[in-house]
Amino acid sequence: MPKDDEEESLVEQKHHKIIVKSPSRRRLKCYNDGLIISIFIFLLLVGLAISLLVYVKSHPGWVDGLISHSYDDRKHHQDMVDRINAEQNLWRAKYNPNAARQNDVEPYEIDEEKMWERQRNETSEKALRDTRTHLIQLLGLRDHLPKTFDARRRWPDCQSMRQILDQAGCGSCWAASAASVMSDRICIASNGKRQIQISVEDLLTCCPHCGGCLGSLHSISPFIHFKEHGIVTGGEFNSNVGCKPYSFPPNCGSPCSPSNFDSSKTPKCSKQCRPDYEKTYEEDLIRASQAYWVLADRSLFRRAEVWPLLLKLHLQDEYSEELIKREIYHFGPIQACMTVHEQFQHYEYGIYSSGTFSNAIYGHCMKLLGWGEQDGKEYWLYANSWGKSWGENGFIRINMKDAILHASAGLL
Repeated sequence: MPKDDEEESLVEQKHHKIIVKSPSRRRLKCYNDGLIISIFIFLLLVGLAISLLVYVKSHPGWVDGLISHSYDDRKHHQDMVDRINAEQNLWRAKYNPNAARQNDVEPYEIDEEKMWERQRNETSEKALRDTRTHLIQLLGLRDHLPKTFDARRRWPDCQSMRQILDQAGCGSCWAASAASVMSDRICIASNGKRQIQISVEDLLTCCPHCGGCLGSLHSISPFIHFKEHGIVTGGEFNSNVGCKPYSFPPNCGSPCSPSNFDSSKTPKCSKQCRPDYEKTYEEDLIRASQAYWVLADRSLFRRAEVWPLLLKLHLQDEYSEELIKREIYHFGPIQACMTVHEQFQHYEYGIYSSGTFSNAIYGHCMKLLGWGEQDGKEYWLYANSWGKSWGENGFIRINMKDAILHASAGLL
């Protein structure tokens, strides 16, 4: 029979065994739970990754506030860039993450009644009188035109010649290019004394027949408005230059995706200058004395009231090219509009040609300020309105064989 102290020892041993064995069982149980949870989390993450990959392949995303391409769109554009650079050496393409595809661009909805009203205004005898007079003047100029010409060098004192605008999240290329041409011609007419910027904002918002953030129809519209109603001054976004600076911030790419363009985004016309400007709106208005086609939209020739002279001149390419050169050489830059293709957005440098690499996406207007020749290829020199980060510091050289649809200008 054990003694008291021996019994206490056995009890302690039994308790000791329980204490030692129990944690071991608990640790084994916790280990099994952790393994199951880890496997579950792993499978969940794999499922999420697959779902995310599928989504990214078919949906665009956002990077630093800019719309980025989906996987499929990026592949489409990168393949295009690689093909362009592999198959020709006239110009270099660089992948642009903001580039649009043909199916990204919504068709420009046009009110038929307003369209024909606008065309009646632009082909009326009153509207074409300036065109006829000016073209006769151009035909009478017999100066020898140089092989290369750059308006920036002919009129070096005009600061607007070198300025590259950024139309930002609005399809206002027509207003930006027209306003830039107007600014240049004001400087030229004053022999460099008037260094002002015509307001893109005022032209965009206060010309009801011109267009809006979804674009415009004809290049002559802003110049007719310039002549008949006048336009105030105004600089770039947040510039505090002139009466009405531009209101769209350049924060959505070069160019911005057409998904940013919306007719409802076009600001309402306000005939007031910014509060701290020294003039009233009416005091700041500037008007042109003439508004004319340099190259008329050929679709307008269906109308009977267009003079035979215009028909003869504009339906022959050799006349068109010669007249455009004479116009720029003697009077300064003009606005020119054309159809651009998907690859145009990826232009980096060189002599661009539309070729057959992609689909047409939309009409686009730019400032045409010269011409030249490189390695036997003749080109037009343009200033675009997609900021300085695009192309050759905002400029582009385009093969002269690429068609200009229509071009216009005006004189003070």
